[in-house]
Formats: sequence, C-alpha cells, structure tokens
Amino acid sequence: MLIFFYKNEGRKLKQIIIWLLKSWAATKIRRLNYIQSYTLHEDKIQKIEEKAVIVEFTPENQKKVEGMLKKSDIKEYRFL
Repeated sequence: MLIFFYKNEGRKLKQIIIWLLKSWAATKIRRLNYIQSYTLHEDKIQKIEEKAVIVEFTPENQKKVEGMLKKSDIKEYRFL
C-alpha cells in the first residue's frame, strides 16, 4: 500500500486512477478530497488544497505501480 498527494485537478487524477485499475496494477484505490496543506514560504503561510490517494496492490505489482506513478509525473509517494 502507498499514499501520494495530488494537486486539486480532479479530471487528471481520475484518469490516473482509472489507468492504475484497468492495468491491474492496483487492486483498490481510496481518494480523500480537500486535504489542506500549510507551508511557510518567505514569511508567509501558503495554503494548498490537494487530494490524498491511497493505492493498494499485490506485492508482485509494486514495481509496476511505481513505474506508472513516475510516468504520471507523481514524484513523491510513501509506502505504508
């Protein structure tokens, strides 16, 4: 299982989710909407709205999922 965060672009994220499922790389995907991240940048607080995505897969599909995420320009993800 892994988690990644994606900018608030629902259509593109939906395409990525469908791609992961239809390729049989992922077995289940959970999307959490409207996550708010706060960072301090140049003495100002920036608020970013994004979505959290949890991807479940079988152990033999781990490399396939990682490769597909990299092709989708998702650079940061964490295994749970």
